[in-house]
Formats: sequence, C-alpha cells, structure tokens
Amino acid sequence: MSEASLKEAKEKVQVLEVQVKSLQLDRDSSAQEMKTLKKDNKR
Repeated sequence: MSEASLKEAKEKVQVLEVQVKSLQLDRDSSAQEMKTLKKDNKR
C-alpha cells in the first residue's frame, strides 16, 4: 500500500465512524421519544 492510499483509507474510516456515531445518536433519540410517547399513552 502506498502512502496516498493509506491516507485515503484512514479518511474513509473517519467518515464511516462519524456516520456510525450520528446513526447511534439518531437511534438513541428516537428511543427516548418512544419512551416519552409510551408514558403519554398511559395517562
């Protein structure tokens, strides 16, 4: 592997990590929303 392709691979990994983090945040926030919705339904 050349330096350039190594650098490119690292950048791709970083982009993927950012995407994964935002997906996890989305999932966490929708899980929170579900919890609050369920609480509201019990009333």
